[in-house]
Amino acid sequence: MVRISNGKTCLLLVVLFVFLLSIQTIDSLRCDFKEVNVTEEETEILCSHESKFCYALWKPSNESGVEEPIFLKQGCWEASPKSQCENEFCTSTLFKGSKKDNLFCCCSTDYCNSNVTFLEIEKPLKEVPADEANPKADESNSKNFNIAYVAIIAFVILIIIITTVMLGSHFCWKRQDRKVKVDNCEAGQQLLEPSKDKNWEVLGPVILGQEIARGKFGTVYTGISSGSKVALKVFSPDQREFFENEKYIYQILEKCQEESNLDARNIIRFHGYSEYTALGSANLILVLQRINPGTLRDALSASFLTLPQTIKLMRGIAKGMSFLHGENKDGVIIAHRDLTSKNILVDENFTPYLSDFGLSLRINGSKYYFAGEEHQAELNGLSEVGTQRYMAPELLDGAVNLKDCENALKQMDVYALALILWEVGNVCTEFRLTGEIQYVLPYEVEIGKDITKENLTRFVVTRRDRPSFVQWRDSQLTRSIRDTLNESWDPEPDARLTVLCIVERLTDISTLNIKSDSTTPLEVINTASSWVGRNSCLERNLMDRSEDKSNEYLLQSEKHKFSSFFGNSSTEGESVITQHTDLSNGSGLTQDIISPATIPFLHNITRN
Repeated sequence: MVRISNGKTCLLLVVLFVFLLSIQTIDSLRCDFKEVNVTEEETEILCSHESKFCYALWKPSNESGVEEPIFLKQGCWEASPKSQCENEFCTSTLFKGSKKDNLFCCCSTDYCNSNVTFLEIEKPLKEVPADEANPKADESNSKNFNIAYVAIIAFVILIIIITTVMLGSHFCWKRQDRKVKVDNCEAGQQLLEPSKDKNWEVLGPVILGQEIARGKFGTVYTGISSGSKVALKVFSPDQREFFENEKYIYQILEKCQEESNLDARNIIRFHGYSEYTALGSANLILVLQRINPGTLRDALSASFLTLPQTIKLMRGIAKGMSFLHGENKDGVIIAHRDLTSKNILVDENFTPYLSDFGLSLRINGSKYYFAGEEHQAELNGLSEVGTQRYMAPELLDGAVNLKDCENALKQMDVYALALILWEVGNVCTEFRLTGEIQYVLPYEVEIGKDITKENLTRFVVTRRDRPSFVQWRDSQLTRSIRDTLNESWDPEPDARLTVLCIVERLTDISTLNIKSDSTTPLEVINTASSWVGRNSCLERNLMDRSEDKSNEYLLQSEKHKFSSFFGNSSTEGESVITQHTDLSNGSGLTQDIISPATIPFLHNITRN
């Protein structure tokens, strides 16, 4: 990749400045300087670019018997026509018989006003043209013109060279970007801006139908645009900034999908926007894909889920978030920041679609972009937050690491995603014990439907409690889901799984044994302890600082695969192996697994 570095750019600018300064210095005139009220000896002055001549105001003196000049004023002069001052010497002219008092002369060479003289002439009978009276003027004027012409040509050539270098580097960079696969976030910036050549504005009529939902920033209606059924999200004029931001997010997502051929089927599609004024007020409308029947929360409240429906919903939601976080391929990174079961739509085939990006941010390191404007997270902060029930512990506690804004916001999304996956799994008939199945919100059983920030903080941050699995039956499948959720809503943000890791685990679920004993409840793991499940992210973080041979006790979990969780595992060394009876098939077969309590370095984990 070829780019102009900052050092080279600064060097070119310095060369240009020195060049222009040298031209101005060379072309500037130097004159003797004197003022009437200044008693010091005569000094010199460097004339400005506009002053082309020197002048002297003087009178002759006969004190020594010889006429010597007494200078009244000297300096730079620019008011007279060139024909009167284009002389090499400063000579005052006066008609014969005139009084020799306060004579004036001007000239065009350096310090030419230091020596003055006068010339008595006869009064002309007719007016003589200036060019004929001073034939040297044309020659001097031509000389100055040639100097200015050469300077202009040199300046133009320098500008052409700089422009050519910049354009050449730009096109080389674009060509290189098309050829080479982007392997890092910085190089992926080519996907970050909305397409300029595509007009997203909907020019045809937009027909509003029935109201579907009302949110914090806008109201969603059914509608028709260009003859197609769509969803119309209408913003009030005072919410323009959120309209612009959501429009910006949709545009770069569409551009990312077009240019990188990524699969974004689990994100609602963007058809355009419309702005028009009616009855004296502006209407800001986003034209979106229409999904029936409605939100994920409505779908979970209306009916129970079969196992295929549950897995399809879980994987679809996770894959949509993985697309936002840019984890499948190189692309933009977007934090949703308001992920809830109300902001996910579900169609009749139980395919989920992420929506409502009013609070979403494009993120890159310590910077974030709202409506296309770059902000430094540490300096500007993040005043707007999502739905309170889905806030991560660090957000409730005010301990968000804004120095690493990118990872911090992604980890908060993972926490909210884990709560939603729990909502889905909690109404699955294959997961629950026999008895009545009722849809509940996260923490609704523990805290209530109407929660306060204080109660939520006490339960989530202080006690480190999470939604309960007490009504889930024990099986290999439910244990897998439980461990994944425990590692995704971990109290420590850095210990949480990535969304791509969650997608891989949900993919592996299809290979697990789903048979279970409906009368055996799922074992509850104390999430308030210092270690929750086998968190491979946490294990990797600690390996670099461990002095003992901790890697000998780790399961093979580099890609967070479930095969290491439930298959036969044997390690050499002093690890303690325990026998675990698999209840998933009723066969009573035992499997060897490593007890978490026997991993040495896990006992020494301290949490700040």
